[in-house]
Amino acid sequence: MSLKISPTGVALLKAQAGYEVVEAYGSSPEKVLELVKDVHAILVRSETQITREVLSAAHKLVCVGRAGVGVDNIDVDAATERGVIVMNTPSGNTVATAELTFSHLLSLARPVPEAVQSMREGKWDRKTLSGTELFSKNLGILGLGRIGAEVAKRAIAFGMKVYAYDPYLTESRAKSLGVQMSTLDEVFAVSDYITVHMPLTPQTEGMVNTAAFSKMKKGVKIVNCARGGIVDEAALAAALQSGQCGGCGFDVFVEEPLVKDHILRTLPKAHLSPHLGASTAEAQENVGLEVAEAAIAVLNGGSPANAVNLPSVDSQTLSTIRPFLSLAEKLGAIVRQLASPGRIESIRLTTFGTGSEQGAGAISRSLPTGQPFNRSPFHRLNPILASLINIWATWYPCPRLSPIPMKLPALLLLAAASVSFAAEPALTIYNGGYAVVRETLPIDLKAGVNQVSFAGATAKVEAD
Repeated sequence: MSLKISPTGVALLKAQAGYEVVEAYGSSPEKVLELVKDVHAILVRSETQITREVLSAAHKLVCVGRAGVGVDNIDVDAATERGVIVMNTPSGNTVATAELTFSHLLSLARPVPEAVQSMREGKWDRKTLSGTELFSKNLGILGLGRIGAEVAKRAIAFGMKVYAYDPYLTESRAKSLGVQMSTLDEVFAVSDYITVHMPLTPQTEGMVNTAAFSKMKKGVKIVNCARGGIVDEAALAAALQSGQCGGCGFDVFVEEPLVKDHILRTLPKAHLSPHLGASTAEAQENVGLEVAEAAIAVLNGGSPANAVNLPSVDSQTLSTIRPFLSLAEKLGAIVRQLASPGRIESIRLTTFGTGSEQGAGAISRSLPTGQPFNRSPFHRLNPILASLINIWATWYPCPRLSPIPMKLPALLLLAAASVSFAAEPALTIYNGGYAVVRETLPIDLKAGVNQVSFAGATAKVEAD
């Protein structure tokens, strides 16, 4: 760890058997290069740069955890090439960032910062400090992920009408949140306030530019507590100066720290804060604990939550599908032993029943990690490398719609083709444990080593 995280997270790491925690706070880049040679995990905040050079020096590295959302300081492409999982903690600061966003919205509606400064100057200026209500105003949200959704809930509670643009937003999700699903131009046209909650990508960089401001209502107010660069700062300054934009609340900038002579510092209608989105005691505790838990899960052979260089699932979905992940590992173990000494060339995974449809990609990536592919907890087949194996996944919504007759709540069916062997074992969650399904007869896998037969072949299975 190159920078401090929550003491609770540090204590959790130290409590793990076999872990050595190196607290290298404030280390120079040269010191980081020296330290990473023997580490299996690196936990960082935004200041430490995990470059290609650092990753190349870390020969045993399994994962990099970012205590926060942005991974701009991590060379994700280089990590992916080396099979290193990069994880962030997007849920830990969700409430903190949503509340800061709403603080900016409120201060744009009611000029509280200006009133505070006026009072400090000994004035009693009520006439020039009049504001407006948020009630009945239109709020446009660009990006309806975790933070955008939390902002939407608060806006609706204030009586605002919410219009949301998100290319991944479904009608059912929009309806459940009580927002109007809209195009980008529709959001620009109808909104009295606009708030940004999207990642910075080549597609979103400069999304709110001069052309965008020309499509907005005159006097529109805009908030950005997401990533600097999504709103073109020069276009924003020009819109503030012309009156096309009636005010902005910005917590993030293209270059941070913001230079002293930046034009936005000179504009009275620009409410600026120094990247405080996650700066609450609760958020810091959450992200520190979350990144520690994520690292422990990966190092112990579990499925990564919130991996940015893998198709990933959030912590809530991961909790739902966790039994399937463990089950998939056991499937992998059985098939590998049945195929031995042949080499597995491809895998087909079919899932049936409620629950197994969530995180199907994560379930399929758990297959090759099962023992006895590799028995070292720190050198199991990495999910990134596992993704290179030819895997197909199919989901059937309920057993009775499946192509094979079953009377089971949920089932995973695996077919593995090897050079010299083909096997089709099937396992299901059954009575709170695991069972092997052969024809219609479930065989309970008790604790310990069990003999399981498939078409004349016998495999040993270790079951929890």
